[in-house]
This record gives sequence, structure tokens and C-alpha cells, in this order.
Amino acid sequence: MGSEKTSTEKADSIARRLVKRHLERERRANRYSRERNKKKAWSKVISNVSNQWNILIDYLKPSGGHSLNDALILCDAMSKNPHFHQNIAAVYKDIKEILQVEPLDYELLVLVKRKLKALELSPEEFGALH
Repeated sequence: MGSEKTSTEKADSIARRLVKRHLERERRANRYSRERNKKKAWSKVISNVSNQWNILIDYLKPSGGHSLNDALILCDAMSKNPHFHQNIAAVYKDIKEILQVEPLDYELLVLVKRKLKALELSPEEFGALH
């Protein structure tokens, strides 16, 4: 009964999952550790995820007439775009995986956007200042 997440909890979970995956990729590629200013590096992680999420939101605006299936196709195409850096393409892959599992409506997409913005203020939660 009490296991159903609220929209805010879902949005928070999605935002954290996207940021955590991207931060892990940045660390594996040593891009994060090379940046001396960890706040700047953290800001880049958040902006990379936020920018791709914002493209998805713009694409799925209610007035645009695109469906969730269209969004999956967009994410698939973007994740395979040879002109994107591997990490940006990987963000689209992460987004696609979430869209396939989570039933998302436009309001929830916007909530995730807000949660991503809020996470920029809490790098210590992810151990991102070390």
C-alpha cells in the first residue's frame, strides 16, 4: 500500500539516477579528477544531464504532438549520433532506459528538470567534491 512513490519522489529518484550514472562515467574517464575545481566539474556534470533532459522536455511539449514512443526513437537516435561526445550520447541512453521503465507524463518531466537544478547545490551528497 504505502510503497507507491509520489511524483516528487519519482522525479528525485530519476534525477539522482541520471546524475549518478553520468558522474560515474566522468570519473571512469578521469575527466572529473583532472578538473582541479570540483565545483566546476560538478556543475558540468549537472549541465550535461540537464541540457539533454531539456531537449527531451522541449520535444515532448504538449503542443508538439510527439508521443513517448517518439521520445524513445529520439533518444535512440541521439545515443547513436556520431557527432556527439560519447558521454552525451550515453546520457541519452540513460534517459531512454528510464523512459522504457518509468511511466512519465509531461509534468513529471518538468519535475525532474527542477530536481536536476536543485542537485547542483548538493555535490557533497554524491561525494563530488573529492
